[in-house]
Amino acid sequence: MNAQPKFAAGQHAPGAYGMEVFGLHRTGNAPLHRVSFVARRGETTALLSPDGSGGAVLRAALGFEPVESGFSVIEGRRFVPAAGPEPIADPERVGVLLRDPVITQGRTLDEHLRQGLLPDHRGALGQQEVQTLRDSLGFMNAGSAIVSELPLSLQYRVAIGRAVAARPAIIAADDPYGGLPERERHLLVSLLRAVASEHGIGVVHATGDVDLATRANHVVVIEGGRITNDLRGTLRVQRLLGRNVR
Repeated sequence: MNAQPKFAAGQHAPGAYGMEVFGLHRTGNAPLHRVSFVARRGETTALLSPDGSGGAVLRAALGFEPVESGFSVIEGRRFVPAAGPEPIADPERVGVLLRDPVITQGRTLDEHLRQGLLPDHRGALGQQEVQTLRDSLGFMNAGSAIVSELPLSLQYRVAIGRAVAARPAIIAADDPYGGLPERERHLLVSLLRAVASEHGIGVVHATGDVDLATRANHVVVIEGGRITNDLRGTLRVQRLLGRNVR
């Protein structure tokens, strides 16, 4: 049964929710069945699916894939009009983590983090923000390191920092660490959750990994494009998740 948002768009205090998804629906080869959920700022929401439906939901909610009906609201801005996809391009609302960390050859760590700042934050104040963010990522005194020369797991860590730098409402991650060893995947997801929570940013993370999902505050289980469970609260997630997805 689909979990329905408690409030309609515009009927709550601004910023109470980072992302609200209302009735995403489409037919065809990758169907979605009236998918609705709410992702709160400062929490991690995992879209858990064994068949990739979670990634499809996330891409549709961001406007990268079309739907026949439904829409999403991210910090007051509506996406996914019925007429077709409208990909999001708003760093103040959404930071996106891709499966490639998108590293520029020859650039330093601080240059990559500064790239994520909004234009009016790139002066002296921005440098202080970069230093604070760098330290929270565990890169103390490493601002001059060339990112392309770092191991892949550390490049993903830099990508997390770049996504956080603009202080968006939501960071959307479509299983970005799938090619890494299990231990490194878990460390990165824990880091993303901690850094985002510190800055009041919501994380919406599509994954097929049950163990990763149990680290979230909120898990939406999706199978065949349909929500089969919606679990909120870390203890409830850890207690019920295994039984509900098997």
